[in-house]
Amino acid sequence: MESNQISSMSKASRCEANEPMPSESQSAYLGLGSNLNDREACLYRAVTMLSNAGARCVKASSIYESEPFGYSDQPAFLNAVIKVKTFLSVQALLITVKEVERRMGRISGPRWGPRLIDIDILLYDDVTLATEELTVPHPGLRHRVFVLLPLHEIAPRVNIDKDLSVEKALESLDTSQGIKKYASWRYGDVR
Repeated sequence: MESNQISSMSKASRCEANEPMPSESQSAYLGLGSNLNDREACLYRAVTMLSNAGARCVKASSIYESEPFGYSDQPAFLNAVIKVKTFLSVQALLITVKEVERRMGRISGPRWGPRLIDIDILLYDDVTLATEELTVPHPGLRHRVFVLLPLHEIAPRVNIDKDLSVEKALESLDTSQGIKKYASWRYGDVR
């Protein structure tokens, strides 16, 4: 039943965005994080729900465990980055991401606080966008090892800024502390 609900949700999301649908599939990179309940299962469930809603996972990094960012009095996070193919516009993808988070039980809390699931749009094709609701590329991307390390694993040469690749961004950061590989991706045929 949930699959049908998600399918309906993605159709509604496309209409609510009030913009033309891309005529070809677009690539986007999404950052996933969880530090509550069965963290790994939460990541996999989010990918299933995103795929059912029109953002099909085609590549996934390993899963990394990282110390909390911004607010340290909470459990460690599991993080991964996925590449998705979608016909959703960037704004419709944001609506879909927020709906998946809501359906999984995410509730508002302190900024950078504990969460069952966190899904961020890191990159969407070559789109550069800055609105009240969404900035693409993600504004914190170049400074967050817990996002850059998994992104590097699946797309080292992709640019996160005009002349800054993931590879170059990682060179300027300390990758030796606060993050470790937790597990290989074990869900679906996306490696």
